[in-house]
Amino acid sequence: MMLPATSLAREVPDPERMMQQPLPEHDDEATFRGKTALEHAELLMADAFTQRLMGLERIGSMEVDGLPARDLVRRLFQQPSSDGLSARQVDQLRLAALSTLYTMDAPEAEALLRQAILDPAFSDQPRTQRELLLGAVASGLDEQLLSGDLLALADSEPEHASRLMVTDALPDSVLLPLAEALFHAEHDEDATRFFLARMAEFEFVDDTTWLDYVREHAELATENRADVQAALAEIGTRDALELALAIDESPAQRGELFDRFARGPLGPAPVFTRLLAALRDEIAVQETAHLANRMEQLARELATGAAGFGSSALAEPAVDGFTDAMADLIAQGPSDDHRLIGIQRLVRFQQRHPQTPPSTTLGPVFTVLEQPDTSALVRQQATSALQQSPARLSESDPGYVIERAVALLWRAESAADAELPEQLLGIPMRSAEHAPRVVDAILESIDDHRNRWAINPAVGVLMTSGLTRGLERSASREQASIEMGRILVNPEADFAHIGDHFLRNRGGGALANLEHNSVAGIIGILEPVIFDTGSGWQALFPPEALAGLMTARPGWLSRDPRAQSEWVEFLTRVRDHGDPDFSPVAEAALDEL
Repeated sequence: MMLPATSLAREVPDPERMMQQPLPEHDDEATFRGKTALEHAELLMADAFTQRLMGLERIGSMEVDGLPARDLVRRLFQQPSSDGLSARQVDQLRLAALSTLYTMDAPEAEALLRQAILDPAFSDQPRTQRELLLGAVASGLDEQLLSGDLLALADSEPEHASRLMVTDALPDSVLLPLAEALFHAEHDEDATRFFLARMAEFEFVDDTTWLDYVREHAELATENRADVQAALAEIGTRDALELALAIDESPAQRGELFDRFARGPLGPAPVFTRLLAALRDEIAVQETAHLANRMEQLARELATGAAGFGSSALAEPAVDGFTDAMADLIAQGPSDDHRLIGIQRLVRFQQRHPQTPPSTTLGPVFTVLEQPDTSALVRQQATSALQQSPARLSESDPGYVIERAVALLWRAESAADAELPEQLLGIPMRSAEHAPRVVDAILESIDDHRNRWAINPAVGVLMTSGLTRGLERSASREQASIEMGRILVNPEADFAHIGDHFLRNRGGGALANLEHNSVAGIIGILEPVIFDTGSGWQALFPPEALAGLMTARPGWLSRDPRAQSEWVEFLTRVRDHGDPDFSPVAEAALDEL
């Protein structure tokens, strides 16, 4: 109902007094469609609903000149005949009559409007009450005056005031004071639904009170779950998150719920902690995997800003929250199925986002491989996950991967144990930039493992430096050559495993070549074999197979006096040693030089 503007009255509504006010200037004899206002008013006594509405419409069209029919219009508003009419039709006639009084500038119109708003018996139809309030606002009724009326009503007739509040027809300046007054008083379910739907709007309620209110009315909160959960996310506490989950009946939409909280004041970390708890509660592999996928997706979305992954302000807490949760699942998951899901998600996350520090993603996977009580299934799956794209995993932080792979290498007790660390270390060993880091990492602790089987794959990795371009006559290749010589006389040597490394295609052949190695490197290979007096020869091939190394005369050697002097000195020692296999060859080599 649209009512025309009127002057503002601020006193208690008193229609009888206002009726005594002078009327605005008008023409009693004015006509519309050939009839005066009183003649049109004859339709107000008709039996038909439509005829009465037509009479009001025509009187209203006359505006101020409709005042001669004022008493009849007011009587229709105050005492409508309901014979043959529905309750809704009666309300429509009364609203139309009130609108007509406004249109003709009847002095009592505003007082009648305020009186109708405050009267619980005016109508029991929510639609009518809403139209009445919308008409009041549209008419220009002073909002402060309307607010005062409704606040007084909240004290005298709180149930009626509550019905008016929930019409959603009041401007904020009127609604907020009324809502505050009614919130702290006893109210019905409709009012409760209204408050729950507008939690985020009403700042007069503190967060603790809101949480208690939602707990008390949890069943009603589920009817408007989206708004309530959005408001709880704005509160952004762990209690609010738990409460939001308690009223949640749509697991399929739970991802959106967690997303809201992760982006709000609570932040990603507690949300991932709560998701981890949910993961632990899920026994079914499919459900657990679904939640883990949601965690990964949420971390990725939160970490992605305008410049791509990692550029968001939430990137660090989002990624840390996800990786910490998966690491916890691997370490303390209630079953192997849970641990496997954590392993798979962390490795996949590192593959998709190589800029993520591998200590947070691959670290827990390496740790589970190092633990002696890890089940065979988890160990197998962790190994398989790291083997899927080892080159991509190594790219993110070669130093970290080298460190963890070497630690894993030293734990190896069989070829099966050594397969993964050999594969991981083989990738950086192909690079002249990273191979020295592998060599240094192995040499740093090699003395602690010379009497263990793991010395075999360790030396095997070192020997692959013979195939790395850019390491010709380098310190790394020299150190690898020295260990190659030592393994030949080590009782722990397992040539079933390391034998292939002595062939050219595994690096050993290239190391045993003065053309590509330094003098110190070749001496490192030969010296333990020729001068060792303890363990003895361990290789499957005879020692004299290496004697030919001394006959090499590469061109670079003649251009390096220092290296040539070192080589002559070594050959002289071998010649004088009196070894039947090596001394004659050394003497011949000296003669050639």
